[in-house]
Amino acid sequence: MQPKIKICGITNTGDAELAACCGADFIGIVCEISYSPRSISRRAAAELARRSRLPAILLLDKPVRQAVEIGRRIRPFGLQLIAEYSFDDIALLKRETGCSIWLPVRIPAHDSLQDAQSSGIQGYLDSINRSSCDTVILDTLVSGMKGGTGKTCDWGLAEKISAASRAPVFLAGGITAENAAQACTVVRPSGIDVSSGVETSPGVKDPEKIEMLIREIRSLQL
Repeated sequence: MQPKIKICGITNTGDAELAACCGADFIGIVCEISYSPRSISRRAAAELARRSRLPAILLLDKPVRQAVEIGRRIRPFGLQLIAEYSFDDIALLKRETGCSIWLPVRIPAHDSLQDAQSSGIQGYLDSINRSSCDTVILDTLVSGMKGGTGKTCDWGLAEKISAASRAPVFLAGGITAENAAQACTVVRPSGIDVSSGVETSPGVKDPEKIEMLIREIRSLQL
C-alpha cells in the first residue's frame, strides 16, 4: 500500500496545478484563518477549489451553520474542520454539504506522555470513531496552536492511533522529503499531509521539494 499525499496550504492555481502534475492526491486550502500566512478568502478559496482536483477546505472554529454555508458555496471534496462539533453536527455537515469530513487529533511531539494526555487522546479518538468522520488528521500538539505546526509528533503514538482508527489516518506535522519515507514506515498511515515541508516561504510551494517528496512516497511498498 502506498500512502495518499495531500499538499496543504495551497494559495494559488499555479501551485494547485503543480501539486496535481506531480501526482498529489489532494490539496488543502486554508480559508479565513487570520493567523495563518497561507489563509485566503472564501471567494478565492471557491475559485481555487473549482479549478482543483479533490480539494479540502480547512476551517477553524466555525459555527456549524457557517461551516455548512461555506461547504455549500465552495463545494470542495472535503471539509477539514478544527472545532468542537457534536456527532449530530458532523452528521449535519455531511448531509447538507455532501463533503468528506476530516477531523484532527493532536498528539505530543515527544514520547514522554503523561497518563492524562494519553487517555485524553484515546478518549477523543474513541469519540471520532463513533462519529461519521471520514478521515483523521494527526498533527502535533503545540501550546497556543490548533494546527499547521510544522513540527513532528510522536510517531510511536501516531502508529498506535493509526492502527486503532476506524477512519483512514493522514499524518501531518513536519513532514519533508527527507523524513517522509521513515514516517510512513513507522506510522503506516493511509496518507500524509504536507505544507511547510514543501515550501520556499509560507504559502509558496517549491516544485523540487514537491517532486522529491512525491517520488519518495511513490517508491514505498508498505
